Amino acid sequence: MYRFVFKNGGWWLKISTLEELIDYQEKTKLKNPIANGFRSVLNCREFGKPIYGEPIRPHVNTEGFVIGLRAYNNNMSLFESAASLAIQMDEDQVETLKKGLNLYFNPVGGYHSGKNDYTQWYDSDKLIFPNFNENQIKVEQFPMGKHYYAYIDNMQVRDGDTLKWNTYKEAYEKALEYVKK
Repeated sequence: MYRFVFKNGGWWLKISTLEELIDYQEKTKLKNPIANGFRSVLNCREFGKPIYGEPIRPHVNTEGFVIGLRAYNNNMSLFESAASLAIQMDEDQVETLKKGLNLYFNPVGGYHSGKNDYTQWYDSDKLIFPNFNENQIKVEQFPMGKHYYAYIDNMQVRDGDTLKWNTYKEAYEKALEYVKK
């Protein structure tokens, strides 16, 4: 089961154990930012040597720029730079989990850490980031009830401990915060 949390205006995958981290890394190895950066820096105009008669190479991406600068500043190969960054990142992530903090990954592999600092979550059996839209919102009221409850797909909308709102509009507007704009 994967828990996605809404933080900083977007959905993040919450990782709280080493087993979850290993599962995430195995399932996303093709989307690894360091691997993408390494591919970029190998074929870029900033760190490559121009070859006469060949087209101008593309600009390096952000991750590739970090790898290239690290290699240049430490007098190492691009491969050594990428490998040492990957090892450092893995060590930092494991240490973060050992401290009892969670890792939160965005859809492109960026991450930060924290400790249960979110109020909305979505559990899924698939490693697919939520991508809700407005037509998935449902607002319900129990028969003879006076409160309204909001749902997006199969997720109940919440605001901390608040699960019910006094008006349909309040419930609907709260649900809108979690859908793509």
